[in-house]
Amino acid sequence: MPLRRLSLSGALLLLCLSLFACAGKVPAPAVALAVDGPRLALAGEYEGLRLTGSMDRTCMAGYGSMHLEAVDSGASFVCTAKIDNPPTQKGRVRGVLHCTGERELLFSLRNIGPDQGVGVGRESPEGNLLILFYHPSLDEAARRFPAVKADILAARAGVNRADE
Repeated sequence: MPLRRLSLSGALLLLCLSLFACAGKVPAPAVALAVDGPRLALAGEYEGLRLTGSMDRTCMAGYGSMHLEAVDSGASFVCTAKIDNPPTQKGRVRGVLHCTGERELLFSLRNIGPDQGVGVGRESPEGNLLILFYHPSLDEAARRFPAVKADILAARAGVNRADE
């Protein structure tokens, strides 16, 4: 039987089929992401500062840039991040915000829809909690942020009580 050359797409298809056959089923993503389009709006809070900003839609998939800054305060607080980490097995995207005063906040994003999600972060394990909500509309992100913040704080309090 003569050997035939497989095209690249044929080889990839063969590899994918063999991987799926070994796994026994086709994995499904937790959330289908809408990564095409304009940047997503961010609403958040950290150390009593209201934050606003934006991020590339591709950040939801682990790659892109993010920008945050304080609003309605005399303080100058600005953070940026370059995200270059694929999501974890649980679908979390992790990164580091580089902020004013050489501060660094480790954060994690979790998509809750095709173009929206939540984020939390800290400068240190004992530090204040950064809470973010992202959405295509800045008005909607700001409107929904208080409920998202309350849910995150309630979940955090429940976890802390369970540890006692």
